[in-house]
Amino acid sequence: MGTRDPTQRAAIEDAKGWLIGEPNKGLKCMFTMMNAARIMVGIQGLGLAETGYQVSLGFAKERLQSRSIAGPEHPNETADPIIVHPDVRRMLLRQKAIIEGSRAMAYWTGLHLDLSHGHADSNQRERSDDIVQLMTPIVKSFLTDEGFFSCDQALQSMGGAGFTQDWPVEQLLRDGRIARIYEGTNGIQALDLVGRKLTMNNGRLAHTYLSEMKNMLEGVNNSLHLASANRFIEVLQETLGGLVIKSAKDPLEAASAATPLLRMFALTTLAVLWAKMAAQSEEATTIENYSEAFLSSKRKTADHYFRLYQPEMIALAEEVKSGKETIMALSADEF
Repeated sequence: MGTRDPTQRAAIEDAKGWLIGEPNKGLKCMFTMMNAARIMVGIQGLGLAETGYQVSLGFAKERLQSRSIAGPEHPNETADPIIVHPDVRRMLLRQKAIIEGSRAMAYWTGLHLDLSHGHADSNQRERSDDIVQLMTPIVKSFLTDEGFFSCDQALQSMGGAGFTQDWPVEQLLRDGRIARIYEGTNGIQALDLVGRKLTMNNGRLAHTYLSEMKNMLEGVNNSLHLASANRFIEVLQETLGGLVIKSAKDPLEAASAATPLLRMFALTTLAVLWAKMAAQSEEATTIENYSEAFLSSKRKTADHYFRLYQPEMIALAEEVKSGKETIMALSADEF
């Protein structure tokens, strides 16, 4: 096979084309398809993360290696399963907290997608469409980022076995890497969030989102979870307010903050959903369909989510506030 000449272009002569739809509306139609694809790619990232978690969790319960640092937990075995080791638990819990929270975020976005098309009330359709518009780049980016990171943690927790083709995790990790590029790289998604979605209709989408977050916390009686989730909302709201002022003078400020700001939206959404899931698990102890272990797991995982991501939320806010200065300071020759 010869080398392709990059200057050559395909030529279709004497061909006839037919206009589908209205003139000059093709790009809008294309984005209808593209936005659906972005949500689906996000779900792909979530599926990869879930599969990696299931494999690594099963491995951790069966793989015998060393003894618990607190003393043998299975003295009749040659060693303890590696799930007794704190560092393995750290990696498994990170996966669990992100995956279960992300699944809730995907369902919540899907609910509003349905409501935006089918609700009888036009005001609710508009409100739900605002949420879907805002959440589309977040679902795509966050779920594919975390799909990859979760598979990385799954592989790491399995040690050398995870890197071999005897287990599927190394394939999941490779598949997860391309998902972060599909349908517009995650950096482009972040620019879409700050450059289009946050400025649409005079900032209405962000106001709708924040209002919905606060509404979902109604009925959450656990004071610790409620306070923690509200803190996420407050930090996001304060950060958005400061960025709006800076970006009005210099659009590079928004572009420089795009990726950490998108992650702040995602972490806030998960914080609210975890507070809500934990509250519902506290009320569901008598429901026969759920075991007590399942319900208590939800509450404990919510605790761990807030432990992990409240400090990161503060750090992301500081990153956004730091602005473009050091990012834009170097000339091209200085890289």
